[in-house]
Amino acid sequence: MLVMTAALLLAGAGHWSTASEVDRIADLVNDYREYHGLPPVPLSRSLTQVAAAHARDLENNNPDAATDAAGRRCNMHSWSGASGATPVCYTADHARAAQMWSKPREITRGRYTAQGFEIAARYSGGIDADMAFDLWRSSSAHDAVILEDGRWQGSNWQAMGIAVNGRYAVVWFGKAPDPAR
Repeated sequence: MLVMTAALLLAGAGHWSTASEVDRIADLVNDYREYHGLPPVPLSRSLTQVAAAHARDLENNNPDAATDAAGRRCNMHSWSGASGATPVCYTADHARAAQMWSKPREITRGRYTAQGFEIAARYSGGIDADMAFDLWRSSSAHDAVILEDGRWQGSNWQAMGIAVNGRYAVVWFGKAPDPAR
């Protein structure tokens, strides 16, 4: 069932992720959550659209290699102007978090109205689901998002979108169900 769901989500998302990599990440995330006593997070058509747009932007335009006007390095939560979305240089101080969290509303043209929260991974030789998941699990900040721990406690994720493109894998989580499931 999950394979068919991911394949259908991907067909409408217009990106390069393979269903098998998206399925693998969804399975890894949900199995890990279940092991820790948390419910699975359903795949979301809207957040998959956001994930696809962001993974494509990261791979093609490298907004994470830029700096802001003050010379601070942009990280993987950044978006380029070439993405078709409002550019954001997301820096380590999280000063522009709200601009990134609003991307689901912007990318889906208001269909998904809740904020989205992203984990991202990069591997220079090209990334796959297992590499991405290992990177997220070994990072306390990313692990906390997946397991709703620390500042994410009680998030009760209701939607998840996933994309893999070249060197990048991203997962977007949302606190509201996706009306476009």
